[in-house]
Amino acid sequence: MNERQLSRPDSYEATRALALRLAAPILSAPEAGGLNKTMPVELCPGNKGNRAAFSSLEALGRLLAGLAPLLEYAYRHEQDHELLGQVHKLLDVSTDPEHPQRLNFNAGNHCVVDAAFLAQAITRAPGALWEALSQNVQHNIVQSLRSTRNYLPLYNNWLLFSAMIEVALFQAQEK
Repeated sequence: MNERQLSRPDSYEATRALALRLAAPILSAPEAGGLNKTMPVELCPGNKGNRAAFSSLEALGRLLAGLAPLLEYAYRHEQDHELLGQVHKLLDVSTDPEHPQRLNFNAGNHCVVDAAFLAQAITRAPGALWEALSQNVQHNIVQSLRSTRNYLPLYNNWLLFSAMIEVALFQAQEK
């Protein structure tokens, strides 16, 4: 979905309604005790991995990457202040190092993948997901993204995930 498609009559409202229905469990997480508390974690039978360490960051990053065009449209056209407020609060509590709902950006190398989706969202919606944020939230996001540098990407498509994080940091003027 792009801005031209969203500007067609009724397209924005229809897209918004569907997006909100799908995103509601994640957007309402701060009021319900946080993503780490409310996020259901499912494993395939026989899988003994611990997805709980990074599933909340995965949900946040992928949700915002998908919502980015809608959020940017709303920001640029001064619409949907309530939705943008929910997203900003979610970003705030998810990256605040002092907040109990902070997501773990250091739970192993898979966090590089999940943080890259958050970085992609920020680059796709720079107004809604960067310019509109307070300097404190911007700082916390930068620190969270920078913390993924502790993990070297695997020499495969994961190089692109690290690169996406670096693009977002560059756009934030963090080099």
